[in-house]
Amino acid sequence: MENLYFKLTTIPQSEEVTGKELELYFKKYQETNKLEDLEQAKKDYYLNAGKNPLFGKIYSITIGYIYENEARISVLKGDERNIIQEFINLTYNDYFNKHQIAGWNFSFLLPFLRVRAKKNNIHQKLHKDCEDLNKKAWTISGLDLFDAWKGLGWYQSSLEEVAELTFGIETDFVDGKDVYSYFKQEKHEDLDNSSVSEIMALINVHKGIKGEDFIGSKSVDIKVLEEVKAVELPLLQRIFATKEITEKEKTELKSLISKTKLTKKDKEIVLDLVRASMADIDPNFGKVVNTKQIDEIINQLKIEL
Repeated sequence: MENLYFKLTTIPQSEEVTGKELELYFKKYQETNKLEDLEQAKKDYYLNAGKNPLFGKIYSITIGYIYENEARISVLKGDERNIIQEFINLTYNDYFNKHQIAGWNFSFLLPFLRVRAKKNNIHQKLHKDCEDLNKKAWTISGLDLFDAWKGLGWYQSSLEEVAELTFGIETDFVDGKDVYSYFKQEKHEDLDNSSVSEIMALINVHKGIKGEDFIGSKSVDIKVLEEVKAVELPLLQRIFATKEITEKEKTELKSLISKTKLTKKDKEIVLDLVRASMADIDPNFGKVVNTKQIDEIINQLKIEL
């Protein structure tokens, strides 16, 4: 299975933090960050708010994939809502919806993406590999290379450490605590280069884990997005991407069947197509992992349709 690698670059959501947001930040981090007053909290905010989606926002999402032994990388920038919507649209398109989404430290990436999507009134379902609610580390369908590398080890390794110290991969990362400073100084090219370096490190650490040759060649596209609209997928593609059927999909299925004079055999074919679209296949073993869930849904659809 091919992979779509991604990373978030995050910054504080307020350039001039005041009022309730500052008070809540102080209340939350007073003990852990040893903050004595609101003035200290304000300084700490600009260093660390980007770690929490309630106080931080997405500056860019960088994606990468391998095509003909070359890393194709895109840095998505602009208004946060447009960045998130473009990322969702890409994961749903005909090419990428067959890729497994991969990143480093899903426990940070996925909740941050989900919360910021809601903050921007994006209620479209995220790709199944980006869903984290009611999930455990071992039930996430995407590939978290942090967990893949860590195994049962108790230590926490950064991507930079693994890349440089284990595989000898050169990196050019901007330290997380310095990102906002770079942003304020308008060092946007340095931030973009750091994101590209992280994606190359992700790709090649994954290659290293698998014992494969590293990718050296890359092409980079910086996209400043404007007015990105949500892409509405056809019914079966939507089911394939999300691996679930909501009331919306049920209504569409009922409408489809009621408008068309289908035989009993035709209805069985439609349900077989739905079953195939819902199948969540383990990329390592080629086994359908949600057979019980599919059977329950298909049996319910047989009754309702």
